[in-house]
Amino acid sequence: MIDVQRIGLAVFAAAALTGCTSGTPFMLDNLCSGDVAFPEQQPRCRLGGDAAFVSGLTPNTLAVRFGPGGGSLALALDAIPAVQESTWSLEVLGVSNRPEGSSLGRDEIDWGSCGVACPENVVGVEVDLPEDVSWARVVDAARGTSFAQPTGAVIVFRGTDLDIIDLRTPGFDQNAERF
Repeated sequence: MIDVQRIGLAVFAAAALTGCTSGTPFMLDNLCSGDVAFPEQQPRCRLGGDAAFVSGLTPNTLAVRFGPGGGSLALALDAIPAVQESTWSLEVLGVSNRPEGSSLGRDEIDWGSCGVACPENVVGVEVDLPEDVSWARVVDAARGTSFAQPTGAVIVFRGTDLDIIDLRTPGFDQNAERF
């Protein structure tokens, strides 16, 4: 479980900014909890290497811990409605588990097969995470699929000695109903 005392009240204030109020689940929970699947019955969240699901801010929420051996988290992009907009951004609420900080990498995004509406691939990035919980922008105003379904597309995060506590899509209401 994440050391909530070390993280302090700043995280709970940040959690409120994710839209996690009145029992609404965190975005990471929405993507990785329960019976969720990629196409062909693959999980919407896949862990690799030294990554594991751990308790998040509360015992009934998820976080992903990337251990000292390095791990990965792959998420199905078709499970993130914001990517179907004309542009979208994504931020990670994360924390390093070592005093000198950690780097979180996000691989290049290959859109898979969403047809002619597929935008160009999004170049990979690496962001620094401090020992204090903070938001890190991992996709910044990238061109979206404009309502085309990005079948088979994934976003992959890689890191060592860090926790991903949650995700958010700035400017996009993840909980709004879609047509």
